[in-house]
Amino acid sequence: MVLNADHAESAVWGPDGIADGATSDTVLVVMSSLPPTYTRELGARAEGRFRIIDAPVTGGVEGAASGQLTIMASGDPHAVDEALPALEVLGSTVRVGDELGMGMVVKTVNQAMFFSAMLAAAEAVVVAAKAGVDPDILVEVAGRGSGGSWALVHRVPLAWRAGYRSGGSLAIALKDLRAFLDLADSLDVPTPGVSTVLAHVSAAAQTFPEAPDDPVIVRLVELSAGISLGAPTESSKPD
Repeated sequence: MVLNADHAESAVWGPDGIADGATSDTVLVVMSSLPPTYTRELGARAEGRFRIIDAPVTGGVEGAASGQLTIMASGDPHAVDEALPALEVLGSTVRVGDELGMGMVVKTVNQAMFFSAMLAAAEAVVVAAKAGVDPDILVEVAGRGSGGSWALVHRVPLAWRAGYRSGGSLAIALKDLRAFLDLADSLDVPTPGVSTVLAHVSAAAQTFPEAPDDPVIVRLVELSAGISLGAPTESSKPD
């Protein structure tokens, strides 16, 4: 479970990489968030040497710490069966298809939905706060209703509760949003909403280069609105 395709390439095919010691009995479980096309390419290159399944995860640092991740596994069903004892330690596994790369498709789509929900929740909380509503109260009420989302309940409040820190990297947000847009483009599906989210996340990364966590998505909305939901740390202030 590494950051991106470059890291995966090094871990698998680089000097002293996994491929060097792999056999036909080896099952490589690719858990990084990678483009589906690259994951399928990995499988094609490994064919006849070792087996690969993809099993990206969702649940954030919270799910990782508690062993309650949701794992999206795809690839050869027998290889998935062999990997299940290890995957069950990390959380619950959902089989999303027998074709390698389908887990990455689901992960990529999930990430686009998450960051879209996060931006929508950030804007809603800032509007409510500027209107005089306690943001914690809004999270409590909306989190129980039709406006609720995981992003609203678990990520957005970290803006004012944890100094814009979450452990969720803004670099990962950018990578995954771009992967989603590449996927959508390859399928000729227009996605203006996610394109807007990517533009906002890119602006947040440029505005707060020393604050790599995703709650600075909220901070950028605050700046535009001229309010602050919580005292920003030094690293969450723009240059």
